Amino acid sequence: MGKPDPAACAEALKTLLAKLETKQSSAAPSGVAATAGSMGDLSYLKVILSDTQQLLASGDMKGARARITDLESAWDQAEEKLRPIDPEGWTSIDKSLDRALKQVRTGSPDLAACTEALITLSTKIDSKNTH
Repeated sequence: MGKPDPAACAEALKTLLAKLETKQSSAAPSGVAATAGSMGDLSYLKVILSDTQQLLASGDMKGARARITDLESAWDQAEEKLRPIDPEGWTSIDKSLDRALKQVRTGSPDLAACTEALITLSTKIDSKNTH
């Protein structure tokens, strides 16, 4: 597969994140839908996720793997508190996290698949996050 071009990866990630922001803005027309099933402040997960995305875009797979492990640990530590609040939401985020972990941790990761998995996870976290 070869070594990914960091500049091209960063540009692709910026494009995907811009599309994600556009989707999120148009997908939440009413405040009621946005707060239903909320799990509270999940911004700490978004920070770790953003770090992982930046490391991935820069081609630092070792760093990305370490940072997504941090994300997994933070999620696992919060499980006891979050799961009872919104079991369906918790399950949805947990499954997306598992997919992202699998993509980033694979022996020879596909940058596009990793990025897509991280964006999906970000979207799920945003849907349950109260800012």
